[in-house]
Amino acid sequence: MQDLATLIVRDYRELISLPEVVMQVNAMVEDPDCSIEELGELLSHDPGLTLRLLGIANSPFYGFVSEISDVRRAVALLGMKQVRDLVVSTAAAKTFANVSVDIIAVEDFWMHSLYCGLVAQSLADSLPGHFGSLFTVGLLHDVGQLLLFHRYPQQMSDAILATVEGEHPLEMVEAENEFIGTDHTRVGAELARNWNLPAQIVEVIAFHHSPGEAREFSRVVGIVHIANGIAEGMHLSDAEVIENLQLDPVCWEQTGLGMDDLPGAIEFARQQLGASRRAFFSSD
Repeated sequence: MQDLATLIVRDYRELISLPEVVMQVNAMVEDPDCSIEELGELLSHDPGLTLRLLGIANSPFYGFVSEISDVRRAVALLGMKQVRDLVVSTAAAKTFANVSVDIIAVEDFWMHSLYCGLVAQSLADSLPGHFGSLFTVGLLHDVGQLLLFHRYPQQMSDAILATVEGEHPLEMVEAENEFIGTDHTRVGAELARNWNLPAQIVEVIAFHHSPGEAREFSRVVGIVHIANGIAEGMHLSDAEVIENLQLDPVCWEQTGLGMDDLPGAIEFARQQLGASRRAFFSSD
């Protein structure tokens, strides 16, 4: 018997399927024989995707000195996996424009997601090693919530109230499970698997609220757990954000980060948020 998360994603498969070009990009990046030139050629045949990709590549987030006007050069400078991650994340955001949500402000949802991605990328950049595009992982970490908001508006409204009311408010994942029988981490991870996204993205979506359960990518999960906690307070002052952080202590051991690493990441996210919003959500 399939679990509820699997059934939800199955029922929405047609509505939230990624464009064929995105699936082709994903397959090409996983092919060791695929060249930068071939990937650039594929992208150049989709004007809308090219426009968004060049907009992101020319944003202050990357800080290239000269303007990038050719998608093939963007692939060469950013790298194939980075481009794949950007293509997937922009396509996912555009795809969910088809999913109507009435009980939350969808723009606020994406601002939280963007902010989380920016903080995660900044934290990762402060550490030794290579983690891939933490920005993309952060952007998609809560994507399962959009399906739950659409399919179960009353139950999700009740779940939100349960996180702020009563003597012992619930965590959001707990509230979703109580009122629906599944939660956004399960739905989001199943959706990511359905899209054939990299295993790192699937694991972060699945465990960003419970980093101690992470398996292969525990360090990345821990980084996004911290970034998500910071993003929950994105409208607070920097001092209030840090003062009100509620994190699983295991994240510090997983990541090697400390509280002193957070102010710089918060400042970076605040500086980049406006430009990132324009790059990712401007119309074609």
